[in-house]
Amino acid sequence: MIYIDITNFLKSDFISGIQRVVREILAGIYEAGADITLIRYTNGRFNIIDRGRFCAYYFEDAEANQKSELFTKDTLTADDMPSGSIFFDIDSAWQMYPYRKELYPQLVSNGVKLAVWVYDVIPVTHPQFVHPNTDFHFISYIGAALQYADLIITNTNATKEAIVSICGDLDIPVPKIGVVPIGADYRSPAAAHVRDFPVFHRDSAPYVLMVGTVEPRKNHAYVLEAFERELFSQGLTLVIAGRRGWNSEALLQRIDSHPMLGTRLFFITDANDEEISALYKNAFLVAFTTFEEGFGLPLIEALAAGVPVIASDIPVLREVGGDLAEYCDLADALTFAVAVGRHYNSPLYHETIKDKLGLYSPPKWTKTAEQTLSLLAALAGLKPPYAPYLPKQIVILTARTEDILRTLPFIEKFMPFITELVLCCPETVAETFMTDYTGRLSLTFLTDDILLDGAELPEDHGQRNFFLRCLAMRRREIDDVFIMSDDDYRPLKTIEPDVYISGGKYIAYYFYDIQNWTGKTAALTSYDIQHLNTKHFLLENGYPTLQYSSHMPQIIDKRVYNEFLDKHAGIETRGVDEWSSYFNYAVRYYGAIFERRPYVTLNWPGDFNSWYPEYPPGEFLFENFYERLYEDGRIYDGLSTELCENTAEENITKVSRFALSLAQAANCRGVYEGYAGTYGVHFGSAPAFCIDFRDAVNTRLFIPQYLVLKSGGVYQHNRIYQTGAGRTYNCELSWYISSVNGNVIADGITETFVIEPDTRFVDLPVTGWRLKGEYVFHCVLRVKENHAYQDVACAAFII
Repeated sequence: MIYIDITNFLKSDFISGIQRVVREILAGIYEAGADITLIRYTNGRFNIIDRGRFCAYYFEDAEANQKSELFTKDTLTADDMPSGSIFFDIDSAWQMYPYRKELYPQLVSNGVKLAVWVYDVIPVTHPQFVHPNTDFHFISYIGAALQYADLIITNTNATKEAIVSICGDLDIPVPKIGVVPIGADYRSPAAAHVRDFPVFHRDSAPYVLMVGTVEPRKNHAYVLEAFERELFSQGLTLVIAGRRGWNSEALLQRIDSHPMLGTRLFFITDANDEEISALYKNAFLVAFTTFEEGFGLPLIEALAAGVPVIASDIPVLREVGGDLAEYCDLADALTFAVAVGRHYNSPLYHETIKDKLGLYSPPKWTKTAEQTLSLLAALAGLKPPYAPYLPKQIVILTARTEDILRTLPFIEKFMPFITELVLCCPETVAETFMTDYTGRLSLTFLTDDILLDGAELPEDHGQRNFFLRCLAMRRREIDDVFIMSDDDYRPLKTIEPDVYISGGKYIAYYFYDIQNWTGKTAALTSYDIQHLNTKHFLLENGYPTLQYSSHMPQIIDKRVYNEFLDKHAGIETRGVDEWSSYFNYAVRYYGAIFERRPYVTLNWPGDFNSWYPEYPPGEFLFENFYERLYEDGRIYDGLSTELCENTAEENITKVSRFALSLAQAANCRGVYEGYAGTYGVHFGSAPAFCIDFRDAVNTRLFIPQYLVLKSGGVYQHNRIYQTGAGRTYNCELSWYISSVNGNVIADGITETFVIEPDTRFVDLPVTGWRLKGEYVFHCVLRVKENHAYQDVACAAFII
């Protein structure tokens, strides 16, 4: 399916320039029978356009149809466009809602392929010729296109080279670019007619025609000057056909008040397609003295009509016109007058040029549509034909013999399709494992020595894991398709094949949007740092940003993974997340064979004091095993940590307990969000905590005017922000709850931490007292460096 947003096209009642290109290409695509859906954006959604009514209005008889009747009642959002489909921006998208800097990343995050037709990059290369508002919106649009588009289509090699140059200046990868010249033949609705106006007919006096909006870039003043200095006096007429444009008030006033207006000068602002066609056919010459173009449609249309053209000498027009047009220097209008004089004063010369044009075969819109569809078809296909299939192999990275030996019985029981185990581990683990393992899986060891082959192993845990997995991807011992896992990911029940492959697609499980991941505390963990690195990597490459380290076994296509590693040489040392980097790449380039689903993992997170799932699981198929959760008083107290006869029943109990805990956390979250909304209405800001270090002597602690806490629940807004820390501070932060008369009734957590100059925030989980009512919340700050001590209090309502 190809989705094409034509919102701006539908707003225009005058078909010229980009609107003409859009209409003609759509006509060709429809005639080719391509599966496309036309949409327009309105009221926050895309409205689907009726195909038959659209064709009747634009290609048959506009007067017999109503534009307001083109739309169906069906709507969709970017999230409704299926993975593997194509979003094709062919309209003037820089002026359209939603803004492309927001829409494009959303589309690619959903696995939608993105094709963008870029007509020119004049707002970047020649900003003096565009309106400041256009320049502002275009810069945002082209930046998003260069970052996220799978395919850019241009009209000319000149525009392609300009895009390549821009990418070089920005030091960003050059996207795939296809060059598709546009046609010169065009259709008109049957109802179009030609008015009884002299220049529309053969018996008109010889005239030079200019077609295009009157704006600075089109350089009408240059031609008008040539006529005023030489050509009007020679008996020639100037016809300008185009709308009134921006920043041309003086020129438009000059035209409107010109003494030759209506005799030797004609300004036609509302010509229809048939009339434009008549103007071309009857013209003596066509002038196209533009300063800059993306293609130059009037030039090619004039040549197709057999009319000689005098054009500005710029690369793009040389590419389009070749040796069929004449080119003039824009430095002096007299050079244009001399070129016109050669034709007017030498009928033989003029007829010779016209005879040459009679042999010209103009490009056809049908060919433009065919080439466009060919590029889109290639985009829809897979680069190599990677066919998903259910693997037999599981690959586990571990340095803990006991942990992997305790996990494998669950895999053997509940994942019967797994028959082989590849263990990536230190040599000592391999030696112990061979002695102690008695299970059914056939074994292959890829020890650290084998994988590293003399390379140095990074010290950081996250960097080390990714580095080793990247090395393992290159080994022939690992199948093209396999299950990748850690040593503490356990299936809870029999895993059916459709958990990993459904409808011919791999299933990829995500749990968060990495752009929203901030880490648990000011002292970021290795995991947090790894994911912040991944966020930067994904954003700088225009990839989706879902987080796939969902703490469950996932299916991997080694061919795609190695392609990802080849594309990003050196990525293995950047310390990014092995799951999120790969899956976002795969969804970006292979959306047709990857389907995204929310994760299905128990105990991720292990508790809700640190973070709450952005995409909570709808079911639980795997357990992220934490032994501490089985301790006395914890959530799985009394249940077994090993595979046993009652495992199936116990797993049902685990799911029930965790689901209840998740629901309670969601309830606490809802209480906080309601409180925060009310607080914002009353005070005009969020209920924020802040430590202010701007005064190095008197550190100040600020807390909200009041708190609303869920009875027994964790206060979701547990971030305490800091400002102005110009040096390092050793701090202690704690809280407690007292009755209204000052009696302490609940002590909370005490956190010791270091505030560095670049520290953003610290975490302090706050738990609501179990008894409902009105209390006093106290937050206590101690700072070693300046001996600051504060006990700040506010009302606390436990509900």
